[in-house]
Amino acid sequence: MALWSHSLLAFLARGPRNHSLRYRRCELDYFFRTSERVLVKVDVEGYEPDLMAAFKDIALRYRPDFLIEVLTGTAEALERLDYLHAYERFLLTPPGPVRRPRLEVDQHHRDWLLRLPASPAG
Repeated sequence: MALWSHSLLAFLARGPRNHSLRYRRCELDYFFRTSERVLVKVDVEGYEPDLMAAFKDIALRYRPDFLIEVLTGTAEALERLDYLHAYERFLLTPPGPVRRPRLEVDQHHRDWLLRLPASPAG
């Protein structure tokens, strides 16, 4: 079952001024609260930086992993999002994920995994 719909993505991309966004965030809060671990797939054809900016509060609170498409012009904007600095970056390739220090446009592969480092066992 997919969590996202095009209408929900549109609400998230509009930013916090939208009343519907606040309502949708309540729905997202419920989903994140009731799940141990969440992977958020983001593929919105160039609007990834806007959507990821809207995710800041949820990401800081619930620490999800992200599977995100990186296109020309989006890598730099995504790197400017301060909350993503804590995330490890893995370019997804057929042989497996390749860790990279920064998001960048790749000639052959578009999808990246953003994952927070594992917390030390305590």
